[in-house]
Amino acid sequence: MVSFLPDSDVLAEDDDRLHLSIVCRNSDANNRENGILLQGKQFELSCFDLQYDLETTKSRVQQSPTLVSFLQNSKEKVNTIVITVSTERLFKAMGIVLQFLHLKSLTTPSLCVSQMRHLLHPESGLDVELCLASHFLGLSEIQRRVEKSVLSGITLSTYIQTCKYAAQYNMASILRGCTTWLKREGVVVCRKKKEMQEVKDAIIFNPRSQKLIYGDESISLQLLLPYLKEDLAFRARFCSPGYLSSGGKPCLVDEMNAQELQQIGFSKKVGFSGTVRCAIDRVRDEGDRGVGVFHFYREDLDAYIMSAVPLPNSSNIAFFDSRSIASSNASDANDAIYGEHYIGVLKGNEMGTEFIVFDNGVNPGLLPDEAFEDVHRREVCRITYKSNISGKRPNMMRVRVPATRTAEKESFTSPQTLVTRKPEWSDNLGGWTLKFRGRARKSSKRNFQLVLREDEDEKDAQVMVCFGKMSSRRYSCDYASPLSSLQAFSIALTCFMKKQFAS
Repeated sequence: MVSFLPDSDVLAEDDDRLHLSIVCRNSDANNRENGILLQGKQFELSCFDLQYDLETTKSRVQQSPTLVSFLQNSKEKVNTIVITVSTERLFKAMGIVLQFLHLKSLTTPSLCVSQMRHLLHPESGLDVELCLASHFLGLSEIQRRVEKSVLSGITLSTYIQTCKYAAQYNMASILRGCTTWLKREGVVVCRKKKEMQEVKDAIIFNPRSQKLIYGDESISLQLLLPYLKEDLAFRARFCSPGYLSSGGKPCLVDEMNAQELQQIGFSKKVGFSGTVRCAIDRVRDEGDRGVGVFHFYREDLDAYIMSAVPLPNSSNIAFFDSRSIASSNASDANDAIYGEHYIGVLKGNEMGTEFIVFDNGVNPGLLPDEAFEDVHRREVCRITYKSNISGKRPNMMRVRVPATRTAEKESFTSPQTLVTRKPEWSDNLGGWTLKFRGRARKSSKRNFQLVLREDEDEKDAQVMVCFGKMSSRRYSCDYASPLSSLQAFSIALTCFMKKQFAS
């Protein structure tokens, strides 16, 4: 589709001079637009050819790894490069990108897609081709920004065509974005042609042909299935019991010897047996009265795992992995929902007494069962607080953990119910006390431990979740199997949510 050729017939008067020529072969003359395309620098070679020439210098194209590599690998000095493309639209886009590379330094902080698009010719609808041209020239920064423009500009009328272009040229990041768009917008299932004709303003899914349809355009669902399956694997990283987000089996501190513990700064006397030691940092701007942004860490690995970000104009909290820009910027959270770094969401009722955590699956109402059942959202856990208006006793919660498939074994865990471990009243201290074994350094009404409901009266019951305040912004959050990291994190976050009937 795109090829680079040297032209050794042109004698070099200046070693730095470079002549770039873009040629479009086999264009359809009947469909060619008349008039000047690129400020008069395009002319016809024959009935089926277009050519665009640009005089520049080698130093000006150093930002393009493709051109630099081509020049360096040539056996003789090259001052002319012929770039052959297969379509007129790509011909236009390649000319725009090269002219932009020639006239404007890529290090300019004001670089934007609109500048490049309108620098030479106010040509609309070429974003995908601009992305392709940037990709072939190795201009990753331009490609990234144009891809963002492509994805933000997807509409019902452009969705199918964008998917086709992305599939044709193997543009994985755009196909991933198209998958995210579909998960947000949903589809309408139609089996008969008459049903399809009645649907307006929606993508249609035909279960028989396994195609997505809009108007006269259609694509196979197979194009998006790899990305839907990626989401399933991503779900397991945070939602399956015993799964370590960085891969491999859980590293439980009680299984380490004294030397291994000393290397990571722990002692056998600290914490509870069988728990994975984690920490939560709460970050709030000065004067911010909201719950803030939370970051979750594995202490035994010294690894940042994920973040929880309040959604704007909502009481919900979304979870993202550590690679997401939304992990540090709440304003980007809504746009990142269903994206490749999205883990799940915590939703609470108006009273603040019940919370439900869902994984990164899709609302079943948007993508019906016919083809998308596996990617439907699943309940991760449900947290219920007992009414405690007076606040004279610590808050009590009940956590329902559904049966889930384990990460290491092809089996399902049984549903579990966890309850708050009852603290003891101390007359000497004048308050409620609970032993945290060094995992809580400051007293706080938010400090809690969870045990299995059937073990709540046993003094030596296995602690399933231990949450304790360590400093003004850091909390410990240890959990034991069969809980997952997302379950432990979300349970802890409910302590910070507003509650009308629980203090």
